[in-house]
Amino acid sequence: MCRFDRILIYRAELPDPVIISQLRIALEGIFRVAATKKGEISISSAFYNEERGQYHAGKVLDVLFALREREKDIVLCITDLDLYVPELNFVFGVASSVQGCALVSTRRLRNSFYGLPDDYEIFLRRVITEAVHEIGHVAGLPHCPNPGCVMYFSNSLADTDRKGFEFCPSCSKEVKKVICSED
Repeated sequence: MCRFDRILIYRAELPDPVIISQLRIALEGIFRVAATKKGEISISSAFYNEERGQYHAGKVLDVLFALREREKDIVLCITDLDLYVPELNFVFGVASSVQGCALVSTRRLRNSFYGLPDDYEIFLRRVITEAVHEIGHVAGLPHCPNPGCVMYFSNSLADTDRKGFEFCPSCSKEVKKVICSED
């Protein structure tokens, strides 16, 4: 039974909005559903934790839920803000299958965050990988034990780079049950 059939892509505090166009094309190819650029939103400074120097990702998801236009929409927001959840030092992204929303931070996906020269192709691949991973969670997929599957937990950039943005056969079968076109 199809639960989702469209992805709405927002951006927040993202200095390079061009990446949204490239991400949109990639997501349409991977999930075979319409992915629509929706524009920029603001993330409240109330979600900022001064001690950590990061934004509480879970609180942002609540805001994203209000942006769903219909029940079969997935709302995805890409931001350059550094994110955290209370249990972890940082997150590349978070998602809620109940709310149908996902949030991805580009901050730690850039080589320059680690003092290395930037490489746009690697950066773009990381953004796509993390977006697909979080959309997989929206579809209800848990982390996968296969280190080559996009649903494998990324504890570091090395994990993200190794796994890439493809689902293993088992996860692919499951995601297709939940995210599918109306064709």
